[in-house]
Amino acid sequence: MKKAFRFFLVLFLILIILAVSCTAMMNKGMEKAKNELMLIEDPDLSKVDDGIYKGKYDTMLVKAEVEVSVVNHKIVSISIIKHENGKGKPAETIVDTIIKDNSTDVELVAGATMSSLVIRAAVIDALNKGIKAS
Repeated sequence: MKKAFRFFLVLFLILIILAVSCTAMMNKGMEKAKNELMLIEDPDLSKVDDGIYKGKYDTMLVKAEVEVSVVNHKIVSISIIKHENGKGKPAETIVDTIIKDNSTDVELVAGATMSSLVIRAAVIDALNKGIKAS
């Protein structure tokens, strides 16, 4: 009986250590992705041609794919084609702010920072496809 108890105790402790280690690694990876997303530059909309452009961006846990319509250098619509997230569904409102401000340099949705950054990055990816190569 004691041997079985010790075995399960050791197994339980190993599982706890693995869970803590995995969580720490995921948090570190997400923090790195968040820092990289913050550095993505906003495109110059005066250089974006009229059209409909698809963009996407994904991290370890959050993915987004969007379709952006541009007319006269203005963002007229953004459709979220795909948004895989944890609790980041509220971040989808960021597209309304991007359209209203005609800029990707907008405030992130509180409580859904990572999803906001990923959706914003997908919009930037789409807009960059509309810039003519110099």
